[in-house]
Amino acid sequence: MVSNNAMNDKETENDNAPPDTPDEATEQDAGSAEAETPPTAPKKRSRVGGIALFFALLGLLGVIALAGGGYYLWQNQQQLSAEQAQQLSTLRDNLANLQQEQRTKSEQQGEQLDSLRERQRNLDNALEKLLASRSHLRNDWLLTEAEYLLKLANHRLLLERDVETAMVALQSADARLRDVADPGLLPIRERIAADINDLRSVDQPDLAGLSFNLSSLAEDVTRLPLATPDPQSQNRQGEQPVADEVDNWQELPAAIWRDIKSLVVIRQHDDPIQPLLAPEQRFFLTQNLQLQLEQARLALLNGQTRVYQERLQQARQWLETYFDTGHNPTRQAIEQLTELAEQEIHPELPDISDTHRALQTFRQQHSPADDAPAPASDDDSDQQDSPSS
Repeated sequence: MVSNNAMNDKETENDNAPPDTPDEATEQDAGSAEAETPPTAPKKRSRVGGIALFFALLGLLGVIALAGGGYYLWQNQQQLSAEQAQQLSTLRDNLANLQQEQRTKSEQQGEQLDSLRERQRNLDNALEKLLASRSHLRNDWLLTEAEYLLKLANHRLLLERDVETAMVALQSADARLRDVADPGLLPIRERIAADINDLRSVDQPDLAGLSFNLSSLAEDVTRLPLATPDPQSQNRQGEQPVADEVDNWQELPAAIWRDIKSLVVIRQHDDPIQPLLAPEQRFFLTQNLQLQLEQARLALLNGQTRVYQERLQQARQWLETYFDTGHNPTRQAIEQLTELAEQEIHPELPDISDTHRALQTFRQQHSPADDAPAPASDDDSDQQDSPSS
């Protein structure tokens, strides 16, 4: 079939070729004559077989090329599938490891959370036990402070007779007990209120004012006139002022009469006449009187009533004996000494120690015996051992 097609193509080419020149035509005729001679059969068959073999080889090569390309694509596809399968397996292994780590961490966190919860429960139980054993730590501190303040008030009142400080300490102790808010402390607070009212009713002397009065009297002693003046004061009293000059004759009789009266002095003495004091005796008299007043002032500040009364009485007797009682400053000094002697410098003070003992009893009754003592208890025992605090 291929040979027929080739022959047809040749005939078509011969038909379509342009006419040759005469020379060419001659040669073509000669060639055609020769061509018209029929070829031999083997030559024609070998030509057709070569073309068929060529196309067969081309087809075989195409089939081989297609087979090789398909195999190459299939092999690549298989390799890609194997790589994807390997990656997928790796991802699955990693995911499994991550899940295992997550489960492990979750278990560890759960254990830690359980441990924390257990510790929290233990702390809560310990705190509840602590509060239950001490009946609240703040209240215990407040009771300790109140007990110390009551003890301080008692010491200040007994040792120093300091009523004001004792009242302030009692009021502070009552404020501490009020903050505790325990109904069992109401009787003790009632005792404190009674003690405060008793201290307010005490007639407290004005020690500072009385001391200033005694100091002022001691300074005025040197200016008081004596009942028998010393020679110097006598000379000063004997000196009479010089009479004024008479301007006219009408004032002359009055001036003469004044001079006559000054020549004669009449004195009446109902009491025995005391001799005149020497200057050094007057000095010692005033110094001793000032010493008596100073001792009375010190006895006033120390609360020594008996010494205070004795020194004032002695000073008043000396004023009445050795000084001129008809002189107004002397009378005022004696009256002032009498008023000072009537002052009560050591009034009776109430006993507030029962309140302190009542609070101590309350704390002992409300403190469990098996509990450890609070830190304040050691301080309180130290304070009880040293009353000077």
